[in-house]
Amino acid sequence: MSFTFYNGFESHSLRHYLGYPGSRAFLAGCELRGPEGNLRNFSSASYTLNVNDSNEALGNARRFADTSYADALSRSKKDLEYQLAVQRNQFSARGILRSGNMLHATAQLYGKHIDDMTLAKLEGLLEGYELHKIPLDEQLAASTVAEVANHMGALLVEAAQTVSDVDRGGIFTPEQFAEQVRIACKVSRNSVTVLADRRRLKPKEANAMNIIYQVSGYGRVNVNSNHGSGSGRGGAKEDLGAALCT
Repeated sequence: MSFTFYNGFESHSLRHYLGYPGSRAFLAGCELRGPEGNLRNFSSASYTLNVNDSNEALGNARRFADTSYADALSRSKKDLEYQLAVQRNQFSARGILRSGNMLHATAQLYGKHIDDMTLAKLEGLLEGYELHKIPLDEQLAASTVAEVANHMGALLVEAAQTVSDVDRGGIFTPEQFAEQVRIACKVSRNSVTVLADRRRLKPKEANAMNIIYQVSGYGRVNVNSNHGSGSGRGGAKEDLGAALCT
């Protein structure tokens, strides 16, 4: 998008121009004309730009979350398949493939898988927000919790639909298996809410700086140190100004 200012300056990228110090103050007094020559109101253009930037950041955060989740899902599925294979061999050797024990053991494995995937979904989204500087306000946290909780429900349905006859004990229905998996899951909507709120409400880390100057004749001088003084050789404490003038 190209805008021409009343003083003849032209910017082919308003977003790029806004990155310069003082640019917003400069633009506030300018008439903006689009390619069609119509006057544009800067406040309106700025608002549209901010919305577009926010949507772009959110899209990037979600793409990160999707990639992170896909990686976690691939690893978790491989582990689940391996554990199920080992379990089948063990229960077959004991002659109890068609049993409640088999149903319970499989439900435990699927419950752990669903717990892991639910947390991976949540963590991917929260990390994506942080990486792309998206404020985690109350509304976004609530929608994220709802999304993760719905995803957990979908995982439960998928487990009931895809588990093999043998793995669910041979004599039990998918509905009975789903109930056992639900009981085996440790993660709940409440626990997801707590994790999201902890991330949202955690105190921001202080960006305090502790600068150490090496001054000739003195061990060191700390700026912004807790006690507000410098430490010299032999335990002597000198004022920073006096030290620099020496």
